[in-house]
Amino acid sequence: MGPKGSLATRARFATRASCGARVEDEKAPDDRRRPRISWDPSGPIGPLGRCGSADREQGRINRHPRREEKAMEKSAMTPTTVLFVCARNAGLSIMAEAYLNHLALPDLRAFSAGLEPAETVHPGALRALAQAGLALEALAPKAMELFALPQAPQPDVVVALGSEPLGGREPRWLRPPRRLGWLIGDPASRPGPVSVSVFSEAFAALRERIDRAVAEAHFAGLSLAHAV
Repeated sequence: MGPKGSLATRARFATRASCGARVEDEKAPDDRRRPRISWDPSGPIGPLGRCGSADREQGRINRHPRREEKAMEKSAMTPTTVLFVCARNAGLSIMAEAYLNHLALPDLRAFSAGLEPAETVHPGALRALAQAGLALEALAPKAMELFALPQAPQPDVVVALGSEPLGGREPRWLRPPRRLGWLIGDPASRPGPVSVSVFSEAFAALRERIDRAVAEAHFAGLSLAHAV
């Protein structure tokens, strides 16, 4: 087994992702089994629709002028993809994803991921979101490497949350995203039991930062889909 935090380890966690992460076993030359991570566009349907569908549809486009023109028009309407990242994708980034998607802005969509994803979302985060009236369906920890795969939603903006910077642990993106860092304490990283009120305070801080970013157009006009 690889070291803790390796891609193989994160791939196992990614099988719980709601957007169609898939891990297949592949036989190595030494007869050991190694997991191969892939993005399954036919996976379960989340709050943003079937993940990978846009990429799959664009993949069927032939070199027909009318079809290419329609594809360009569709790409021009592609929303900016914001990827929130924290250490375990069990608290802060999950709440940020849920809130930005809850706003239902036509030009923005959110996902979240972790450097070393937990197996499940922290119960305190789920209770804080439920108290705020946000939907909990399709929320699950995911590995950041998933979003570097060809058929996965490509982030236009990566927002690092918490006190731990991404450093050199980002994957090689298919296209370079804009990077932001928000220093907000992550209750999910605290040892021992953490009260729901602590998660509610962190959620309030996240909501304020996201509202400000939307109002000041920090995410606006960053989609690079037209260049795909």
